[in-house]
Amino acid sequence: MRAGLPSCFSGQSNGRTVQNLVASTYHTNYGGRDRIVTVTWCKNVMGQGCLYVAVGEPANEMVCRVEIKPWKFWRNHGSWKSSDIIDGRRVEVLWDLGSARFASGPEPERGYYVAVLCNDEVVLLLGDMEKEAYRKTKFRPSGGIKAVLVSRKQHIVGKECLSTVAQFCDGGRSHEVSIECCTRGDDDPALVINIDRKLAVEVKHLLWKFRGNDTIYVEGVRVQILWDVHDWLFNRGLGHALFIFKSTMPLNSLTYKHNIDCGLPSDFSFFIYAWK
Repeated sequence: MRAGLPSCFSGQSNGRTVQNLVASTYHTNYGGRDRIVTVTWCKNVMGQGCLYVAVGEPANEMVCRVEIKPWKFWRNHGSWKSSDIIDGRRVEVLWDLGSARFASGPEPERGYYVAVLCNDEVVLLLGDMEKEAYRKTKFRPSGGIKAVLVSRKQHIVGKECLSTVAQFCDGGRSHEVSIECCTRGDDDPALVINIDRKLAVEVKHLLWKFRGNDTIYVEGVRVQILWDVHDWLFNRGLGHALFIFKSTMPLNSLTYKHNIDCGLPSDFSFFIYAWK
């Protein structure tokens, strides 16, 4: 296993882009305080996966772990309650993956829900089975501020061309992102980043510009792109490249004004850890 890889992560790509870990971080509010909830999906080569729901800051977070198995007879729904109490409130996680449909990645595309609750209020609900979740759990929506997606991380494996789907803001439209970089047998490798099959960034003389940044606009949203491909060039086979897409909502947008009024973040960051 390569150094630095998550335990459930595999580096077998067979020429395709393989996505084996996705982590989404949400800013929410319960117990009268701002909280962080991170939901991570990962999968190994055998098709076995895990769902992690981490509540709180990394120093003292509470973690719920759910195993996802490819065979028919496994416990695909359940609940978890934290052993610790935060400000007199206990956190609970409920999930139902019985009808979940997966594509090539570790995160289900449809047919599931994952709910994070505090004092019987749903503070974060993921999936496309919202009505089913409220009907089964009998819990009520939170009367507080809606959770906001603030960052997303993906680990992907590929060869010269890697592709994935990204959003540049919470609730934004999905965009196709492709990264092309040939580092074998080329005296002057180059890096090309396309968004929705249109050129976004082209970096020549990559041996000298293996780290850098550029700024583009996608549907009126300012997106800063940062790259670090040092290990692709000088530490081949052992390290990964890192690409960061950091977006900021326009100052005059309704989303920006709403987030500022509610004390919510107005920036969003998308991280791609790319392995060859």
